[in-house]
Amino acid sequence: YRRLANLASLPEVDEFKDELLGRFGPVPAEVTALLAVVKLKNRCRALNIAKLDVGERAVRRSFHHNRFAKPERLLHYILERPGILTLQKDQSLLLMRKWADATSRLAGLGQFLTELEAL
Repeated sequence: YRRLANLASLPEVDEFKDELLGRFGPVPAEVTALLAVVKLKNRCRALNIAKLDVGERAVRRSFHHNRFAKPERLLHYILERPGILTLQKDQSLLLMRKWADATSRLAGLGQFLTELEAL
């Protein structure tokens, strides 16, 4: 777990998964999910997301020091998605989504991070 926590890039996570596969055979679904979470954490770090609270119906993101690299693009992105994205009084970003299960939740979070990376 310590080694996993210190993986700093997406390629490092993939290499770690390949190593597990080579040493132990097929990787269980739980390990695959854990590696997906580590990838999300790395992507959040790169986007300056300090906190990610995931609930059943929404996800709240808080930016480190309330800063986003291109705030004007983020604001435009939010305004294009009324009812789905809102900027809260504490400067956190609330995404209103309901996913059927944990796997679809991880995929949805990944898609949202991809959209933020494109900004």
